[in-house]
Amino acid sequence: MMRSEHVFDVVVIGGGLTGAAIARDAAMRGYATLLLEKEDFGAGATGRSSGLAQGGLRDLDLLDLGPLRRALAERATLERIAPHLVRPLACLRPVYAGDRQPLWMVGVGLKFHAWLARERRARARTIGAAEARRLEPRLEPAGLAGAALYTDGQILSPERLCLETVLSAREAGAKAVNHVAVTALRPRADGITEVDVESTLTGAADTVAGRVVVNAAGPWTDRLRRVASLTERPTVRLARRLHLAVRCVARHALVASARSDGRAFVVLPRRGWSVIATAGDGTDAEIDRVAATAAEVDDLLAEARRLLPEARLTQDDVFFARAGVEALALAPSGR
Repeated sequence: MMRSEHVFDVVVIGGGLTGAAIARDAAMRGYATLLLEKEDFGAGATGRSSGLAQGGLRDLDLLDLGPLRRALAERATLERIAPHLVRPLACLRPVYAGDRQPLWMVGVGLKFHAWLARERRARARTIGAAEARRLEPRLEPAGLAGAALYTDGQILSPERLCLETVLSAREAGAKAVNHVAVTALRPRADGITEVDVESTLTGAADTVAGRVVVNAAGPWTDRLRRVASLTERPTVRLARRLHLAVRCVARHALVASARSDGRAFVVLPRRGWSVIATAGDGTDAEIDRVAATAAEVDDLLAEARRLLPEARLTQDDVFFARAGVEALALAPSGR
C-alpha cells in the first residue's frame, strides 16, 4: 500500500484510459501523481469498448462543435503517440430512403467535418448506391440512396493502450496502484484531501492525501461523488454497450441506424472477424456486473441482417457477446 504521510500533488481515481492519460499528463508536467484503480487497469469501460476512435461525426449530427473539436484532437493525438495501436479506419455510412438525413445533407456535413479536422487523409465523399454496393456487396439494396465514405480511427487494443499509458505515466514518475478501492474522501481545512483506500485483494486499509483529487471513475463517477458526500444532481448518463463478435461480414466499418428504434450501430473489422456494436440506456445498478442478454443479442442480429441480408447471420455465427457501461457527460440542464 501507499505511505500515508506523503502528500501527492494529484490523486487520480480510476485506472481506465482517461484516468491513465490524466496521470501521465500530470506526471510529465512534474506533479507528484498517484493513480488508483479498484480492479485491473482498463478493466471497466475501457476494456469493454468497441475500440472506435471517433472523430465526432455523432456530434456533427447534433451540431455540437465543442465535443466535435475535442474528438478530432484526441483522435489525432492517439494516432500520433501510439501509431502501433491506433490506425485510420475506412468507414461507410449507408443512407436509405426515409433516413432522418438525406444523402446531400450527409455530404455537406462530411465536407464541414473534413474542413474542421484539417487533416491529410483519404478525402471524405458521398457515393451512389451502385458504388456503395460495389464496395460492400452484402448491403441491402432496397431503398439504398448511396453512402458516405470517410476515414475514422480504430484502437486495435484499448486494454493495451491503457496499460501502455499507465507504464508511460510511471516512467514519468507517477505511482500507479491497482486493486485498491477508495472508501472515503475527506477535505481538510488546509486544502488537502485525505483519501481512504482499501485493498480489494487483502482488505488492508490505508490513507493517502492529495492537493488535487481527480474523479476519472467513468461509470462510477457519481458513486464516487457520493463517497465524497457530493449529493448534487447526477453528472453522467450511463450508456449500455453491447458487442457481438461474428465471422467477417463486411470489408469496411459500417455505420448505420437501427430500423426498430433509430439507435446507431456499427460493424467493425477486427483481426479477420467483425464486431457489431450498439448502445442503449444503462442503469447504476448494473455497472458492477453487466452481461449481454439473449434478447439483446437477437435484436442486434436482426438489425445486422436488415443491413446485410446476404450475410445471413444467426446465433451460430456469434463467437461471443459482451456488454459494458459507458459514462456520458450530462449537460448543465441534466440531459
